[in-house]
Amino acid sequence: MKKPEAVAEDALSIIEDEARAVAVCYGAQWCDEAAATLVRRIVTRLGGSQVYVPRQTVADRAWRDAQIRERFNGCNIRELARDYGIAERTIRRIVNAE
Repeated sequence: MKKPEAVAEDALSIIEDEARAVAVCYGAQWCDEAAATLVRRIVTRLGGSQVYVPRQTVADRAWRDAQIRERFNGCNIRELARDYGIAERTIRRIVNAE
């Protein structure tokens, strides 16, 4: 099992790598410096905090939930859960939230 510090460093490395990749995509001149600066700013603002990173944006989740409600027929909870990679309980919550 990894120590929490190792996990945090891995997450920061991932953020730095992704920032560098975005900078390259947009043709930024100082990709390495921009990525390192972003990580330093994140550490300054959030250092010591636990941060939850959701798997989807709010808009993506709203779209997914609308699709689930549209497909729901009263008998296909298990199928929807499998198709969307979420728990049956989550499907029930989504369809009952209407």
